Amino acid sequence: MLVGNGAETTPQSVPASGFGLQHEAARGRLLCLLGPFRVKFPGVRMAEGRDYAGVFTYSPPPPLRGSEGAPLPEKTRRARQGSAFIFETSRALYAAGVVSAEDSLIEGAARAALLKVVDANGQNSRHVGRPVCDTTHCQVFLGTIAPRPGDRAVLARPLEVTEWLLFSRGGEEPWREERPLETVERVLQGPFSALEVRDGQVFVRRLRERDEALWEEGASSGCEALRGPLKLPSCPTGVRREGSAVVFEGRGRGHGLGLDVEWAKASGLDTEELLRRAYPTSLPSSSKGGAF
Repeated sequence: MLVGNGAETTPQSVPASGFGLQHEAARGRLLCLLGPFRVKFPGVRMAEGRDYAGVFTYSPPPPLRGSEGAPLPEKTRRARQGSAFIFETSRALYAAGVVSAEDSLIEGAARAALLKVVDANGQNSRHVGRPVCDTTHCQVFLGTIAPRPGDRAVLARPLEVTEWLLFSRGGEEPWREERPLETVERVLQGPFSALEVRDGQVFVRRLRERDEALWEEGASSGCEALRGPLKLPSCPTGVRREGSAVVFEGRGRGHGLGLDVEWAKASGLDTEELLRRAYPTSLPSSSKGGAF
């Protein structure tokens, strides 16, 4: 393994038996010449570690602050700020790694469609000035995986997009989740008299006292504002209050936008049609030179 910091710095060896990634990466870029890094994470139940074939750089992100400059709670800050390491690898290794983490059994046209989406997102980060994150906020990446036969041919024709393409597990599997009423009220920023979800929108009604009379107010927002903070599997189709809890019911997994992976696997459609249906306004048509 070698570490070098700058074009004129002589590469230096680091302990082959194991070392602290932050300690060594702070000295310069890290490259393993004998194969992928085997990285172990504190608190993660993977005793064998994960493989990362590429280069690590230590680059702490800038401080993350609230929208009005107020410091965020520590747990929120850690989740949103991201890693202090930047990992560089090839497009093929990255795309295959994300697809394996998202759905290791996906095959055929559905795999090709997901590979193209993952590859496009790898070029269009959701965090200005920082690389793509490796969590569900972006797309899950648990280390590099050797591409399957045919993967590189798929990636040889990248999608011509400059925006983030959403995708999710999707499907039709029913689910039921309960959340404490106080938690739901905190997410909705106060008590409510009625809560309903229709067509991907959350409708909230509240009762307010005005001049000794009760007035009912209504407001709506996108479903992701409710689904995300409450960690619901998908946008709920049913909501009801049961005592000190709120019960949510729905189908599938994810935000319901973009490529529905389970639907894609069962559809029998080819790659081009899957992408066209998932992103009708985001992709250029093939007749205009768009690549599928």
